[in-house]
Amino acid sequence: MNFCAWLVMQRKRLMLTQAQAAERCGVTLKAWQAWEQGVRAPVPRSKANICRGLQLDPCDPHWRL
Repeated sequence: MNFCAWLVMQRKRLMLTQAQAAERCGVTLKAWQAWEQGVRAPVPRSKANICRGLQLDPCDPHWRL
């Protein structure tokens, strides 16, 4: 599973819309959409926000994809 699909799966696991996930993680909706579409990858600071917002493990191997 690639990073984009994994991120979508994590968001849907919590039953969040893209807008809700972005707000919960302190990022813009545009940034969130770009990550899910594979247009760009989150920077380290955003990764930390995503982990906190979606209760994810920062050591998960999907972050390295």
